[in-house]
Amino acid sequence: MQSCSGASRPLNAYDISKKNRAAFIDNVIAYAATDVMRREAPDGGGIAETGLRSLINDLGRSANAAAKKVGQSVATAVLRSYDFDGSRVISSYSPINSGPTDVREIDRWTPEYNIGGNPASGIQKFLTPQWGEVDQILSKKHLTVLQASLKSPEPFLLDSEATHDAKAGTITRANGEVVPIGKDLIGVDINPAFIA
Repeated sequence: MQSCSGASRPLNAYDISKKNRAAFIDNVIAYAATDVMRREAPDGGGIAETGLRSLINDLGRSANAAAKKVGQSVATAVLRSYDFDGSRVISSYSPINSGPTDVREIDRWTPEYNIGGNPASGIQKFLTPQWGEVDQILSKKHLTVLQASLKSPEPFLLDSEATHDAKAGTITRANGEVVPIGKDLIGVDINPAFIA
C-alpha cells in the first residue's frame, strides 16, 4: 500500500501525550473507516456519521483535527489500493436462488426482500462474488490461522448421498425413496444443526 502524507508523520509530531496515543490511534482508525464508508457507500453516510460520534475520544480540538486529517489520508490510501486489488471488478454473477419464492437449492444463498416479507421493498442484491479473487490483506500465516478457526457450513441433509428438491418440497433418500419435506424429518433426514 502506498504511504499517505498525514499518516507517515510520527505521533510526536502531533503533540499527543503518551497517555493519549492509544486514543489518538483509535480516533484515526474511526475517521479512516468512516471516510472509506462515506466514499464507498454515500447512501450510508448518515449511519457512518452516527457511528463515528460514538467512537471518537475527545482529545481536544487540535488533536481531534489532527486525527481526522491522518484518518482521511489513511482512507485515501486504502481506497487507492482498491483500484489495484480487484475489488472493483464488475461481476456477471447470478444467484442460483433468485428470490424467497424461487429456492432451488436450500443450502445456497437466497436473496430476501429488503424489508421483512414485503415484496414491494425489492430484493437484496448479492455481495460481490468476485471478492474471492481480490488480493488478500492478511499474510498467509494469518490467513491460515483464520481459516483453521472457521467451520464449514452445516449441510441441509444428514446423508450426503441424499438430495432435495426445494421447489417440489421433497427429499430423495440414498435408497431412492422420495419423502415430502416436513418438520418430522428434522433429525431423520434434515440436519438439526442446519436449522439452529
